[in-house]
Amino acid sequence: MLPTKKERIATLLLIMVTIITGFQGFIPSIPGVNQHTQTLLSAIALYLVSALTTWRQFISQEIANNAVKATLVVAIVATVGGLNDIFNIIHFSEVADQWIRFGITFITFMLNLLSKILWPTPITGRTSNP
Repeated sequence: MLPTKKERIATLLLIMVTIITGFQGFIPSIPGVNQHTQTLLSAIALYLVSALTTWRQFISQEIANNAVKATLVVAIVATVGGLNDIFNIIHFSEVADQWIRFGITFITFMLNLLSKILWPTPITGRTSNP
């Protein structure tokens, strides 16, 4: 059976999320990049991973719609963390900030990988979560 267009797009989104997550892990080691640029690149990577994961979960016929809710919760946590970065409500070191952003991105990446297992649909051979 040939994969449908949606399945190919979902696979492409998974590959993009994997590449962006890996890139974010290397941001601190990019030579000649100041801390503000690292923070900006890291934030962009974090939100790209969140958006692409949500899109993949939404279009995949093998993932129940409940998966999007979990990803949105992580995106809200990321937004609160971003607001904390801007307004400096709770101060963390620059290294800690980078690890927190990477951690949130990695959690989203894992949600992307495990969505079919955690929130299956009847297409995957199991029943969907209500």
